[in-house]
Amino acid sequence: MKFACFTPEIKTIGSFKYAGGDVLRALREEQGKMLHSASIEYTRQHGGFLANRFLDIIRKDILCPTTMYPVIDTKVVMLMPNQYACIPGWHCDAVPRDSVHSQPDPKKMDVDVKHFIGTLSSEENGAKTLFATSQYGLSYDPKNVWRSISEEITALGEEFSTKTVPNGGIVRISQPTLHTCQPAKTREMRFFFRLSYYRKPAENKRRHQVQVYTSFNNGW
Repeated sequence: MKFACFTPEIKTIGSFKYAGGDVLRALREEQGKMLHSASIEYTRQHGGFLANRFLDIIRKDILCPTTMYPVIDTKVVMLMPNQYACIPGWHCDAVPRDSVHSQPDPKKMDVDVKHFIGTLSSEENGAKTLFATSQYGLSYDPKNVWRSISEEITALGEEFSTKTVPNGGIVRISQPTLHTCQPAKTREMRFFFRLSYYRKPAENKRRHQVQVYTSFNNGW
């Protein structure tokens, strides 16, 4: 087992309230304009209405270091009760790996890497993201990093402090900020937006496939 310290950094940036009257229609239209590893310029040209509105909200807070690139990912999923919009389990985003198939290395987490994360659900009480709010030192198995960390957090129970963000809310987090998705409680459509500071430039691709998850498996 190894040990790593996770120090969260969470700032509320703003929120989006859909005023069009038919949020389901907006979510369906966004399905045809999902993005993978997109630049701001590519998002402005090819992203959907929701992606661009979320980008408008955070644009003044995008202070990307000159050695990094702002990269955007968006997706829309349809969820049934007890389904997850991403792999369930506590994790940090984009932690470096030695190769595509190797495990992430928490020792290589970079506080300069930031993520702007926002979601919009067709249901006001739709599936949300849980964020850790306190610093934690956790043991982990380097052969199965996120699953072992999730087990450590589960063992802490109520001692592990968390917060959620309201529907339409957007936060900025640092890379060492642990977070996890919650399962859907009812049928819903859910839009996910993330702008990240990466050391590699955007690839500017359309996203053509998404998936949902039904239970905790082997972690990220």
